[in-house]
Amino acid sequence: MSNLFKSKQYSFDTHSWEEIDHIIDENWKRLQEHDNTVKKEGKLVGRYIQESVADGYAIYQIIKENKKTVRIKRIPYVCGDEYEVSYWGGDEATIEKDYAVQSIRGRDFWDERTKKR
Repeated sequence: MSNLFKSKQYSFDTHSWEEIDHIIDENWKRLQEHDNTVKKEGKLVGRYIQESVADGYAIYQIIKENKKTVRIKRIPYVCGDEYEVSYWGGDEATIEKDYAVQSIRGRDFWDERTKKR
């Protein structure tokens, strides 16, 4: 299995709002499944992080792991917001590995916490 998630694309010119909503829901579900699979494999490449932007999130996937940094790439078409993080420079960036790991650990913690209820 490739550790990189590929989202299905949509276009406002060719898809209805209902179709777009369905594609976003399908992509989000597939991203969650992909992330869980990569998590179980104990890998960092392929996991995603989400960063707050305005009234929503930008979703980025770790595409390369280095000793102290990770390379991330924005994943479009998964949450409807389509935001990018301007201080990361847009679609791709290199960020501190510790920051990415803490983000993922926090998300994993809350995911596990909410499952138990």
